[in-house]
Amino acid sequence: MSPRPWAWLVTVLLAGCVVAAGHRILAAREMLAHLDTAGRPGTAGGTVERYLAQREALVAEDVRVSGLVEAATLPHLAVLVAACCAFLMWFRRVRLNAELFAPRAHRVPRTWLVGGWLVPGLNLYLPRRITEDIWRASRPRSPDGDEPAPVRRTVVHLWWVLWAAAFLTGANSMRMYWETQPRMGSRLASEAVPAAAPVEGALRHLVVADALLAACSVAAALLVWKLSRMQQRLLLQGPPAGPVEPGTGDLNRAQLVGRVVARWSAETDGVPRPDRPAGRTGRFRNPGRSVG
Repeated sequence: MSPRPWAWLVTVLLAGCVVAAGHRILAAREMLAHLDTAGRPGTAGGTVERYLAQREALVAEDVRVSGLVEAATLPHLAVLVAACCAFLMWFRRVRLNAELFAPRAHRVPRTWLVGGWLVPGLNLYLPRRITEDIWRASRPRSPDGDEPAPVRRTVVHLWWVLWAAAFLTGANSMRMYWETQPRMGSRLASEAVPAAAPVEGALRHLVVADALLAACSVAAALLVWKLSRMQQRLLLQGPPAGPVEPGTGDLNRAQLVGRVVARWSAETDGVPRPDRPAGRTGRFRNPGRSVG
């Protein structure tokens, strides 16, 4: 089955991730700009009424700006979860296709297709290994033979480096943000300006994490289409010419014995054996039963 329908859906959702990440970057940068402006000392002079009016306007702006990142996080998470689900469905489709192309080329069982992404620690290793196996199995055959054509894995390495960096940076930035967010709420309640001062470090990490996530989304889209086109080309090429007999190293003991017996029977079919009457041949009626 062609993976292209899932590839289209994944691409659309990954584009949504880029837009959502850009929206949250803009929100974080606006908060940082507000922190820079609100943290500057005010000019001397002026009446008390002017000072109170400026402070009231600053507090109102502080309240508005302090909720920008949280407002941008909700659609960001919704699009990200949808993109991850679609990517996993595409990932399963290309793995099933790859098992048809090369059944013995996969080092990780199919049960880890989803679990490999969810288990901490393993999600930094297993998905890449599965992807590399799928990539090797999906290489189209060269025009002059049945051997797979060489295809560089640059997009795989780029996608995985960006994914690992975005995952680690994003997890750290969100941890920093939610740890300091209660302090920001306390400053809002007491009208301490700027209220978002405790989360300034988390915001700077968040900008980097979202930039890496946007870059990772672009690299993931490139990977999805590169691998989908490889499999589509291999599906159009059809099976290799002629049956391919597995090597002896791929057979177990029973299969190896069966192959030897079948070949010996084919070679001696119709040829009298010296230790038997001329009317009998060397064919075994049941190769699995021992001959006394």
